[in-house]
Amino acid sequence: NNPSIQNDFSYYRRTMSRKRLECNDPHSAGASSSPSLDGEVDMRDDVANRMSLFYAHPTPLLNALSTTTKKFVEMNVDLPLENTTDCLCLMACVCRVMTENPAYYTRFEKEETMLFCV
Repeated sequence: NNPSIQNDFSYYRRTMSRKRLECNDPHSAGASSSPSLDGEVDMRDDVANRMSLFYAHPTPLLNALSTTTKKFVEMNVDLPLENTTDCLCLMACVCRVMTENPAYYTRFEKEETMLFCV
């Protein structure tokens, strides 16, 4: 599953970062002039960042909505699928109108409300 891969990869990145710092610290007991990390395979930061983005969910809220909707559909097989998609479509349209129409978005007391609707 995705979370376990993300956790393992985050641990790897933190460990490699610490080892790089130790190798570059002249006061560290493990300091050396060699850039290698004791024969371990090191990965450039830009590659690690791209890999991390690949494993991460781009929008956690959308991921939660997708997971919840999938569970709802699986648990309610007697309901027509169109009901669920129509409901989601209506919610998206309401949020769009609320963010585009000054008559509605000027009523928001908190910026978080606008961000939630977007």
